[in-house]
Amino acid sequence: MVDSCFKGGEPASQHRNSNCQPFINFMLDAIEKTLLEYVENQKTQSNGGLFGGLFGGLNILEKDIVSLIKEKPNIRIFEIAQILLKPVRTIENNISRLKEKGVLKRIGSKKTGYWEVLKF
Repeated sequence: MVDSCFKGGEPASQHRNSNCQPFINFMLDAIEKTLLEYVENQKTQSNGGLFGGLFGGLNILEKDIVSLIKEKPNIRIFEIAQILLKPVRTIENNISRLKEKGVLKRIGSKKTGYWEVLKF
């Protein structure tokens, strides 16, 4: 099919008698099918990424933070940063996103309070 679209190294558009439309349609169908499968797979994965972010997925760091909080609800941000070897500000930013997503809630004060995991 491809050979009929190319003659003498020149594109088929320069040859009046060649018809590449079946090949083009075949390739477009194959591309469409592959893209649709990819999009469906991304929607069902919960590992973050583009669709994970759009559909409420958590990235690896967010999952690690939630896991630590589930193990020790009264853990402090500074402790999380030390355990995960990340800057305190990075942990604060991720916790803010987790609160916005409705995953975490802080009960009580910074000093005597604890974290509640609402969904995971």
